[in-house]
Amino acid sequence: MPSAGACGGTVNDDPRSLTDTDNSEDPAWSPDCSQIVFSMGGSLWTMDNDGTNVTRLTDHDGSYSDEPSWSPDGSKIAYSRGQRNDDGNWFSHIYVVDADGTERTKVSKGDVRDGVPSWSPDGSKIAFERLSGDGRDENGHFVDGDRYIAVMDASGGKPAALTAGGRWDQSPEWSPDGARIAYVSDNAVWVVNADGSNSRRIASGAFWNGGVSWSPDGRRIAFVRGDAGESVVVLIDIDGLRSDVVVDLPGADLNPRWSPDGQLIAFTN
Repeated sequence: MPSAGACGGTVNDDPRSLTDTDNSEDPAWSPDCSQIVFSMGGSLWTMDNDGTNVTRLTDHDGSYSDEPSWSPDGSKIAYSRGQRNDDGNWFSHIYVVDADGTERTKVSKGDVRDGVPSWSPDGSKIAFERLSGDGRDENGHFVDGDRYIAVMDASGGKPAALTAGGRWDQSPEWSPDGARIAYVSDNAVWVVNADGSNSRRIASGAFWNGGVSWSPDGRRIAFVRGDAGESVVVLIDIDGLRSDVVVDLPGADLNPRWSPDGQLIAFTN
């Protein structure tokens, strides 16, 4: 883990803007704190942790790329890439690209909407959310659609369902020790063992599309409370006993990502 302050600031710093556009989102830190990857205009970009040296990582090419996640060794980035099929229906898959933008590989497949990939700490697996159903209806909606958390090998292969679904489970994030996965479901934050056992709710009032992030020491989880128009970033102890609002700016504060040194939280506003 980088030393405190290695990511470009301290826990007492005021929020500051790293981009000057209104369509940048989904920030994720590199493991060494030196860079942040984010989505802007349907492409992935990287920048230094002070907002300089902005570089395009993937092209738009008629698709939409977002929700990036850096591999633990810093060599690769997993992300969601969506587009419309020949029938005009939206689908998305998990892709992995080298951190320099080369060697893009699709690692999930099917008529599904896969998103929010999260690497296991040893880099061997990727957890993600999957929306699927029993075919599509005449309007392109999934028949009996449901969203659940799945896990697959980082190189691809058949995913295994981690949660049973039924409550629209989404936004998974591995704990730093690899033993648990946090996710959002039924407007609450849940934690489940990495083998799918012992799922328990630790916080209520979570925005369904706000995301979660573990602190580097595994003791707290950042999540979003509110809605798409007005929300705040909250830190809660893993036992659910103590919570603190740490970001409360006008509008919606979303997608918090804890810095590897534990001092900062990147987020979308």
